[in-house]
Amino acid sequence: MPEGILFTLSPGAVEVGIRVEVWDEEPPSLTREYLDTFTSEITPTQNPLQLTSISPGPSDRSLDLPEIRRYKVEAYVISRETRRDEDFDLDVRAEQWVIRLW
Repeated sequence: MPEGILFTLSPGAVEVGIRVEVWDEEPPSLTREYLDTFTSEITPTQNPLQLTSISPGPSDRSLDLPEIRRYKVEAYVISRETRRDEDFDLDVRAEQWVIRLW
């Protein structure tokens, strides 16, 4: 089992909002529409689990898991849009994700 999962985003500048859910058992199906999904398993070797970007930064977070064991992981891209950042003269993609572990 992998010790980590790399979620690849679109090329370019990306702003991502992520909601992480930890369930005791398999959660009910996601009832809202989504654009993309990914399913895997992970066995963390440490607690808390680190949620970081490739380049660590101030928005990195950690997640306290109830225990160290194998978890199933589902990730959903809920929304994706592009906006123009006039200050930096570039397009920025904004995405909203839901990541579920159980």
